[in-house]
Amino acid sequence: MASLKPPNTLHSKSIFFMKSQGAKLTRDNIGEEVTYTDCEGVLLDDIDLVTREVFLPLLCSDESQTKSSSVSADRLMDQLHRITANAEVSSGYIIGLLKHEPVEDLERIYGKQPGPLDELSLWEKRQLMLHSIENQLDGPVAKDIIKNLEEAQSQYATSFQQIKRDIHKALKETNDILQFWETMKPWFVELHEAINPLDQLRLLPPIVHTLLLVWQYSRYYHQPANFSTLLRVISNEIVHRATAVIGENVMDDPTMSYSKLKDALKVCAAFRGTYLDYRDRADGINNENIKAHSDKMTHNAKGDHLFSTKLYGPYAYRPEFGLTGEQAEGSVENLATDRDLYGNSPWPQRNALCFNTLNAFMERCNDVLELVQTTRHFKLLADTAAVGGAGSQSLDALVKEINIRFHDAMMCFFDSVKNVLEIDGTQAFEKAFFAFRSVVKMLEMQLSEIIRQGFAQCPTVGSQLRLLEVFEGISSREMVQANLKEKDKMLLHGFTNELTQVKTMFEYLAKSPPLHKNMPSVVSRIQWVHALRQRILLPMEKLKKIAPQLLEGDIGWQLRDMYTECLSDFDKYENKVINKWQEKINSELTEKLKQPVMVAEDYDDETELRPQVLHVNLDPNLLLLLREIHYLSSEPFLVAVPTAARELVRNTGPYMLSVLATRLETIVSKYNTIMKMIGDYERPLFERKLARIDQLLDKGLNQLTWRSKDLNDFIEAASQLICTDVHVNLDIVQSNSREITEAALGWCKGTTTSILLYCCYSAGT
Repeated sequence: MASLKPPNTLHSKSIFFMKSQGAKLTRDNIGEEVTYTDCEGVLLDDIDLVTREVFLPLLCSDESQTKSSSVSADRLMDQLHRITANAEVSSGYIIGLLKHEPVEDLERIYGKQPGPLDELSLWEKRQLMLHSIENQLDGPVAKDIIKNLEEAQSQYATSFQQIKRDIHKALKETNDILQFWETMKPWFVELHEAINPLDQLRLLPPIVHTLLLVWQYSRYYHQPANFSTLLRVISNEIVHRATAVIGENVMDDPTMSYSKLKDALKVCAAFRGTYLDYRDRADGINNENIKAHSDKMTHNAKGDHLFSTKLYGPYAYRPEFGLTGEQAEGSVENLATDRDLYGNSPWPQRNALCFNTLNAFMERCNDVLELVQTTRHFKLLADTAAVGGAGSQSLDALVKEINIRFHDAMMCFFDSVKNVLEIDGTQAFEKAFFAFRSVVKMLEMQLSEIIRQGFAQCPTVGSQLRLLEVFEGISSREMVQANLKEKDKMLLHGFTNELTQVKTMFEYLAKSPPLHKNMPSVVSRIQWVHALRQRILLPMEKLKKIAPQLLEGDIGWQLRDMYTECLSDFDKYENKVINKWQEKINSELTEKLKQPVMVAEDYDDETELRPQVLHVNLDPNLLLLLREIHYLSSEPFLVAVPTAARELVRNTGPYMLSVLATRLETIVSKYNTIMKMIGDYERPLFERKLARIDQLLDKGLNQLTWRSKDLNDFIEAASQLICTDVHVNLDIVQSNSREITEAALGWCKGTTTSILLYCCYSAGT
């Protein structure tokens, strides 16, 4: 390519021609009037190479000196050395010896998305390089060279001194910047090592707060361009951490990837929200800085503004005349510091260039989230088709065909996109995703028609919700919802009728609800209310889960109001029953538990001669109360039992009380049998034990209640004495008496003797 202007960049080799002023070019004078040469892409290196390897040898030769007799050879040599020196200095500036371009250097060394630790490493390397150059210039060899140049009054001495000042200034600036990095480094290291999203969220507020302080007090990072670079590397790190949260192979497990993408978006959104909060604070500080800087510049006015200068007070004008060199330099430096720290430096907007990577990543995550969600929905659809849940064989076949076409669309998408999270600046993902969504929309239209046909086979609300549950995910998609509006209205009307029936039933039966014959009255009432609640609660929860959009319209709002009203009525009724039960449970339970464990039948010793008869005194209502406490304090009721009642039944329950009552029934039955069967002739044999039994039972009749702690001990003692010692021995005595009598009757053959023996047996002799 030929051009009258030199190119901005050289990709390969270029040739340039330069015409001298004056004569018109002809075939004869073109060789003298036009100078031409070629150059490489690195122009200064090429100039240095030509001057050293071509012109320097020519000037040093005798022939060259004789030909240029009109010009002094020393003067030409001096000019050549100047060109070489300028080329060297300029080359040093270009390769970054003193000039530092953070964005270009970061991208050149660390890639397109460097992080904050990369920028820190860049500054540390720059510090080491500047230290090395400064040490070389302060070495004895360099000092001797500079001394000789100064003695020879060479202009290179001034260049060397200027280079030393530039290096010292650059090193001081680098050291100042690294001091601020010392405060930021721990947070960025911890963020870089954080894997858990919760840990990342915890680090964001202190990081942005430290960023605010650095912006406020650092001369370098108070400059908008430098601060934008810092924000860029921080947002890059946020993207890297969010990418680490998502992990690789996003599409392998759609369910897990869905939650991971949500966590990654939460981290990015939290950083953006924290940044915007602190940005408001920074705007206030920036406005104050601008005002303070404006006032100070006015008070220290010069030139045309000299007459408005203050001569006293904190902003009094102090002339710089008579100051030493260091004082003057410090004054100028302070002025520059004020200008740097109090100048206008607003924080970038959320859509600024420094947040391009973060914004693009969040948009990509939302697209991938939709992709993952679509994949998960169609995976559920494949499971539905596999088990035949569409309603009929024909519908199942259509669902399988749709699933195959979706799988083909997915394969086509991943043929074009290898990494869905990679932001490379091309439109490959966008094009492939657009084509994929077009196929999905067409498949959604077909699925909506299948669901419409399935609704025709579902007459009840429960079956319709079951159909939507079978097509969970797909039924909630926007395209499917748009084609099922009529069916959705039918479902809402059916559910509204169900609520109306439940409400009418409750109002009609609330005063005398149907009771369960195997449950206490209070428990039965609450169970009835629970059943009514579950009748409307389960469909509503399923509706909120699989089709929440149906509750957003006017009919949905009316349905929710009626549902809330029904639940409120149920809660009031249940609370009323429970409060009434809690109020009376203490007194009733105390009264029942204070009853004696046994009672005896009343009789008149003078008019009726019969043995004492005992009964176990267990009130059935006591067992009923204990069962109520057991049921109501357990799931699903979980009613709070009053403290006093809870203390009363701490070691007593319906099962335990039933066991104790059963054991007492056995003891009482054995005792009643003994008192009925024992004869007068047998009483002397058991006189002592019968006396102990009377003493023990007297305690049970008059002292022991169902709350007594020694009730178990009483039962053990009574069981041993009555059931074992007396009842068993009495059976043995009576059995032996019968055997002896029967033997004697068999031995005595006379009637008179037999009658005599029988009478003796009857008399106990």
